[in-house]
Amino acid sequence: MIIYEDGLRYLLFDDCETPYWYPAELFEVVENKIAESWYYKFLQHSDEAISAIWGYFELVHSEKHFDGLSEQEQQAVDLFFERRKDIDN
Repeated sequence: MIIYEDGLRYLLFDDCETPYWYPAELFEVVENKIAESWYYKFLQHSDEAISAIWGYFELVHSEKHFDGLSEQEQQAVDLFFERRKDIDN
């Protein structure tokens, strides 16, 4: 999850299994739980449009991984699905 410019967005994958950030307004949360392994970073004083981020370690702590997901780099996408599998288990 990120707070981006004007709102909350969720990192989800579509029917083509492509991770993408979607506005939270498109969804209804049915289970109010967050994975125990998630991290959080507050970036309010950053020059970026993102002011906060929650998620798995690399998503929160690696700008290279975050940017790689945005650019659909295969290594970043593979790691996203690996971490998703870890969370699902």
